[in-house]
Amino acid sequence: MKVKVPPMWAQTYSKSIARDYTEETISKLLSDPLTNYKQLQEVSEYLYNTSKVYQNFLYYLATIMTFDYILFPSILTDKNSDPDKLWGRLYASAEKLYVMQPAYNFPHMLMRTLLNGETYWYDSSTNNTAIFTEVPSKYCQLAGVDGDGLWRYYVNLSLIEPELLSQLPVEIQDAHEEYFNKKNKKAEDNFYLVSQRGFSIFCHMKKEIHDYPYFSSMFVDLNRLENDKDYLNNFIKADNIKLIHSEVPLNKEGTKPAMEKNIVQDYHNSIKEHIPDNVAPVTTPFKTTPINLDKSQQNSINIVELSKKNVQDDSGISESMFSTETTLGLKYSTLVDATAMYPLLSFFENLVNFKIQDKKFKCEFLPINHYNKIEWHKEYERALGVAGGLRSKYIATSQSGLYGFLMTAKMEQILDFDSLMPTKESAYNSGTTEETGRPETEEPTESTEEVNKRK
Repeated sequence: MKVKVPPMWAQTYSKSIARDYTEETISKLLSDPLTNYKQLQEVSEYLYNTSKVYQNFLYYLATIMTFDYILFPSILTDKNSDPDKLWGRLYASAEKLYVMQPAYNFPHMLMRTLLNGETYWYDSSTNNTAIFTEVPSKYCQLAGVDGDGLWRYYVNLSLIEPELLSQLPVEIQDAHEEYFNKKNKKAEDNFYLVSQRGFSIFCHMKKEIHDYPYFSSMFVDLNRLENDKDYLNNFIKADNIKLIHSEVPLNKEGTKPAMEKNIVQDYHNSIKEHIPDNVAPVTTPFKTTPINLDKSQQNSINIVELSKKNVQDDSGISESMFSTETTLGLKYSTLVDATAMYPLLSFFENLVNFKIQDKKFKCEFLPINHYNKIEWHKEYERALGVAGGLRSKYIATSQSGLYGFLMTAKMEQILDFDSLMPTKESAYNSGTTEETGRPETEEPTESTEEVNKRK
C-alpha cells in the first residue's frame, strides 16, 4: 500500500537551472509570452539564482504590503445583531486569520507568484495550523473563477513524475492512483479538477490558461547586466596583471645575447616559480613600455552602469529605492510601487472570505504599505475623535493585530491591569478647578506683574 506523506509547507519542487540564456533567445520568448510561459519561468528561476538585482526587485514588491485588515459582518440585520453572538462570530473570524498569519504567509505566496507568474496552491490547513502547499505549475492550468472569486485549477495527472507524487497533497495522490488504475483512458481523463481546497494566483490577473513572470519584460536587460559584470571582472583581472622584466645582456656589438639560451631559461623559470599569479615574468633583450588601460577600464565601467540603468527603468521601480546616494522622491515612488500590487490583494481577500464565510463575516485588506503605515496609524488615531472614525482601522495598523488586541484587552480587563499600573495624573486627565489661565509663579517677571495688576 502506498504511503501518503503529508505535504511540506510551501513546497516549490524547483531545481537550480544552470543553463545560460542569450539575449536573442529571451527576446524570441518575449515575442509571445503566453505561449512561451514555461520557458520564461525557467529564465526567471535562472536569473533569480544568478542576479541579486532581480532578487531585490522581487522581494521588495512581494513584501511591500502590510496585509493589515478589518473584519465586518457580511449581513447585519435585527435578527443577527445580538451583541453576544456578534462578539462570538467576530472572535472566531479573528482567530481564523490569526492562524493563517497573513503578514507572514501571504508575502511568500506573492513572491512565488511574481517569480513564476502563476502559482497553484492547496490548502492543507487545520484548525491550529496554516499549511499552504504549492503544486508545480507544470502540472496545472487554470480551470476558471468560481462564485467565491477564487481561481480554481486542473491538475494534468499524466504529467506527474512518480518520484514527486508522494510530495503532493493526498487528494491529488488519490486522483492519480484512480487515474493510473483506470482502463481505456480518454484525453479528458488526464485533467482533475482540484476541490475547493485548491486555488491559484496569477500575477497579471488575466484569465488565461497560464501566466508568465511579472518582470519578464526586463529579462533581456537583466541578462545583459550579468554578462557585462562578468566581462568587467575579467577585464579588471587582465588589466591588473603586472610584468617583471629581466633584461638579457648582449655582446659588445649589441647583436647577440651574451648568455646561453638554457641559462637564460633557468633564470626565467626561477623567477616564475616565486611570483604571485597576477605577476608575469618577461625575459627579453628589448626595452619594455607599460601601457595604462585606465581609460578602457572606465569605458567598461560605464557599460555596466548603463546596463544597471536600463534594468532599473524596465522594472518601473524608482532608482532611489536601492540607491545609497539619494532618497529624493522615495515616499511617492513607494506609493506608486505599492499601488501596482494592491489589485493582487483581491486573491488573498477572496481566500480569507471563503474560509470565514460560515462565520458570516468578511475581511477587507487595507491599501497600506510598510512605508506609509505609521502615517495611516496616526490618521486613524486622529479620526477616533471625529464622527465616523473607526476603531477597527486603528487596531488594524497597531502591531498586535485584531485577534491579539481582542485577547490582550480582554485579559487585561479580567486581571484588572489598571490596579497594577494605575494611570498617573497628567494635563489630559486632571480634574478641572475654578481657577483658569496660566498658574502663578513664585518669581514673576515684570511683564507678568503688570498683567496681574490689570486683572
